[in-house]
Amino acid sequence: MICGFGLVVLLGRLSRPHGKTAELATLLLAATSFPLVLYASEARGYAPALFFAVAAYALLLHGSGTSRWWPRLAFWAMSGLGILAHGSFVLAMPALLALGVAIELRAAGTEVGWSTVVLRTIAWHGPPWLFAATFYVFFLRRVASGGGPDVPKWQVGLDAVQGNRQSVILESADLLYNLVVILAEAGISPDEVWREMDRREQLYGIAEKLPKVRSEGRAMRAVPLAPLVKASG
Repeated sequence: MICGFGLVVLLGRLSRPHGKTAELATLLLAATSFPLVLYASEARGYAPALFFAVAAYALLLHGSGTSRWWPRLAFWAMSGLGILAHGSFVLAMPALLALGVAIELRAAGTEVGWSTVVLRTIAWHGPPWLFAATFYVFFLRRVASGGGPDVPKWQVGLDAVQGNRQSVILESADLLYNLVVILAEAGISPDEVWREMDRREQLYGIAEKLPKVRSEGRAMRAVPLAPLVKASG
């Protein structure tokens, strides 16, 4: 929530040079934006990523093209924190790179060659891009999507055979969630959509109360041709 409030203040501050009307309009749009309010209320890293992206943008505007060193260090810090906050921060990095190149070209004019512009751009944007690549290779790509590891369909079938009701119920809840999305896209009435959502939440509640049973070896031996199924999966 702090990042959400800070984002609104920062956007207003950036629009101040364009006049009082522009500042008030920006504050009004940012403060009443449903996505920003939603992101600020969730603990998923979206609001911090947006805040650090705008902060990096502000530092780039006021520091790129100059000889000052502290804006560059602050830009690196904002970029690193944005990457750590949420992986979607990388969507802002190409825009920041393009803006940095434009600022360096405008500041250089005709007195500085292309090599100097390239070196200055690398000095600003090289460390954040290197950090993003390192963070992805050594950590982010190993994180399971969807809040947990993906379970193959053959494993779900084996769980059903061995009596692992928790796994089957969780898979059924995911199927109901997909059904909700399809109903919403098809324009079905909201009452029916919410009814399906309630059923999904009830299934998750039931699954959490069931004991976790993991006896894959015994179940695999009980199913004909199970080793072939597992190898093909």
